[in-house]
Amino acid sequence: MQGNVASRLELDVPGPLAVTLQARAHFAQESVTTPDQFGRSIRVFGTGRTQSARICLEFQASASLRLVCACDLRSVRDGSSARAERALAIMHTLSWQAAPWMELEVRASSYSTDSYASRLYRWERTVRGSFGQTLLYGMGVRYSAYLRLGLGKALACEAFFSETDRALESETGGRLLLEQHERRTLSCQLEVRF
Repeated sequence: MQGNVASRLELDVPGPLAVTLQARAHFAQESVTTPDQFGRSIRVFGTGRTQSARICLEFQASASLRLVCACDLRSVRDGSSARAERALAIMHTLSWQAAPWMELEVRASSYSTDSYASRLYRWERTVRGSFGQTLLYGMGVRYSAYLRLGLGKALACEAFFSETDRALESETGGRLLLEQHERRTLSCQLEVRF
């Protein structure tokens, strides 16, 4: 059995607020190789299921200022497991077109996933020509900022910075501690037009 089911609902609220609800389910026949009670490898067949949902609120404060708040939920169950792996991410994005020659976008995300199987992907605006999709798994927070400055008709400068901090279990008591600066990225690009 294989299939996809997707739905999207957009609510038009009077004023500067927009609400979007999305849901998706994917079913597929899967086989997993596992050991039996004698240590021999056997193949188990089942139907895997992935379900995801997103709630997005977008507030357009003015023609140049926009705030987006989104919550993503995901559940992944492979064909041989009775337990579903779950994921949750909450994201806030502030976009500001300060002037025709200056754009700024700042984003903060917090996330928690049970495992790599329930990982989440985030698209981020970054410098032109680079890949803007980020993989999130485990538990942590991610910050990013994008800046574009137009320096006349012939020049433009772009910069992107991101930092991901992941929570890890401590050696003494199992409390979650935030590991600082696990991954930092800084990209800068100068665009020259002839």
